Amino acid sequence: MDRSVVTVSHYAGRFKGRNAWLAIAVTISAAAVFMTDISLPLGVSQGALYVIPMTLSLWLPGKYSTPAVAGISVILVITGFFLSPPPSEPLTFVIMNRAYAIFTIGLVLVIERLLRRLSRQNRELSVRTGALEALYEIGTALSALSDTNHIREIAVERACRLLGCDVAALALFSESSDEVHWFFSQAGEERKARSFLSSDKLLKSLEAGAPVIIKDSSRETGDLLAGNALLGGAGLQSALAVPVQIAGKLTGALVIAYRSAQNIEGDSVRLMTALANQVAVAVNNARIYERLKALSTLEERQRLSRELHDGMAQHLGTVSARATAAEELLAQEKPDKAGQQLVRLREASEKAYLDLRQFMLGLRSDISESRSLVDALDKYVKQISQQEKMSIRLEIPDSANIGRLEPAVEVQAIRIIQEALNNALKHSRPKHITVKFNADNGWLTVTVQDDGRGFEMSEVSAAPGHFGLQSMRERAESVGGKLTIDTAIGQGTSVRVMLPIIKVGEQ
Repeated sequence: MDRSVVTVSHYAGRFKGRNAWLAIAVTISAAAVFMTDISLPLGVSQGALYVIPMTLSLWLPGKYSTPAVAGISVILVITGFFLSPPPSEPLTFVIMNRAYAIFTIGLVLVIERLLRRLSRQNRELSVRTGALEALYEIGTALSALSDTNHIREIAVERACRLLGCDVAALALFSESSDEVHWFFSQAGEERKARSFLSSDKLLKSLEAGAPVIIKDSSRETGDLLAGNALLGGAGLQSALAVPVQIAGKLTGALVIAYRSAQNIEGDSVRLMTALANQVAVAVNNARIYERLKALSTLEERQRLSRELHDGMAQHLGTVSARATAAEELLAQEKPDKAGQQLVRLREASEKAYLDLRQFMLGLRSDISESRSLVDALDKYVKQISQQEKMSIRLEIPDSANIGRLEPAVEVQAIRIIQEALNNALKHSRPKHITVKFNADNGWLTVTVQDDGRGFEMSEVSAAPGHFGLQSMRERAESVGGKLTIDTAIGQGTSVRVMLPIIKVGEQ
């Protein structure tokens, strides 16, 4: 009885709450089964009752709780065999009875092992599911960013959250200089950005493309952390660094570090590698986006230069020539002829003013999230009709379900239409202009038709300084379209452009 009290006290001191009551229940049930076992004659199947404390032990914490109860139960089954009253059944039956009890205990033990393995697999699955969800969240967040600074901040923050490190950092090599830009987050401090020269041992060790694991800097490869300008003075003991590669070239590194020694294993390496791959994609997209913006700006500058040279420069040249001629005629005391030059000067300046207004109107007719191609063009046509006092009709059949197109297609479409309208107003002297839309078989067809005087294509193509037709063709071809022009002297002009219909979200 004293031994039972000691056992109960031991379990009660070791476990708390529900676990303590379970331990007490296991102890009491094992003692009760044993007392029953030794008070009944051998051969009675009470040995199987040891399954009761075994089943209760399945809910006890600890790796060895159920095996310990199983071992004690087996000992009690064997002990009960010698302490029970003499049997009335044959001895072989009694032995089989006890063997059955031990076999049943073994089955419960096997069930416990299976439950423990299933629980461990569920935990691993839960961790991996959480990691996949986090990577999906990170990928979604990174794919929506076009700013490298935001990408670095998101990557560092999520690396800290996923792996619970003391310091996380992302290093990216500069595209234009021999520098590496570090962005890091340290516990208790605000996120910071710093730049250092790229001659760094830790980064150079990643050039082979394999992760670098430092489990204890006091014992192995401590110079990699100590020699790093950013991480060397932070008192870090272990770290994991994975390369950020774009097209097989080392572009940077994603690093997590701890102030204590850590057993960094495969799951952490795989998780960090996956995160680094997503960072590489996001950084590459951001850099491509920046290059496209620069190219777009350069292309727009070239377009403006061509249009200004083709229009305003000629007008200003005419104004300058007329003013010079009037000045010379006044100096020669020929006021009548000077007056004629001044009249022509006023006409040239008025034409330059109108062309400039038209040019500025075209620049303001941009497409935005709230204004589609049709909306922007409708507004532009109304304004240019009022300004030029010209009948310009926009025809869009109800069957043409245009909607919102891919941004590049919409931008090039409105610029081509504006250029065609400008050419018609400047050179063709029409009475009516019609802009027709049609959408069929994946193509958007826009026709700008006027009833003006027309022109000879061979003469315009050969004339220097006229870039309008070439610009329209280049714009159409840049988005996979094509442009055709049908014209003849005295028969008007028809500019027809076909552009691929790529709806937003279908790329």
